[in-house]
Amino acid sequence: MNDIIKSSLVSHALSSNKYMIFVEKDCGYNWLIIIHKKITLNELYRHIEIDMELFEGFKLYTTNGTLIPRSLERINDYVIKNQNEFTPEFNLPDPVVYIIKIDYFHNHS
Repeated sequence: MNDIIKSSLVSHALSSNKYMIFVEKDCGYNWLIIIHKKITLNELYRHIEIDMELFEGFKLYTTNGTLIPRSLERINDYVIKNQNEFTPEFNLPDPVVYIIKIDYFHNHS
């Protein structure tokens, strides 16, 4: 990770009121989003929908393949409740960055 980017991420992560999340497509392409911990899961979906100019047909999954539901639950509560479903991308002391997977067309069980 580039030192300038890493330094910026660390300072941003220290605010502790935001999550840094890599949204990853099946092809391996990913992009970083930084979201407030108080947004709902519905707002997470909306953020990604706007960011990627998508329609509502897509679904989000945890690192372990569990569907992240569209709901009014706050993302912070969801992550805490399902902490085994989220694996940080980097080891400490690097910033905590989670990965969620996006799927537009496929069915997961």
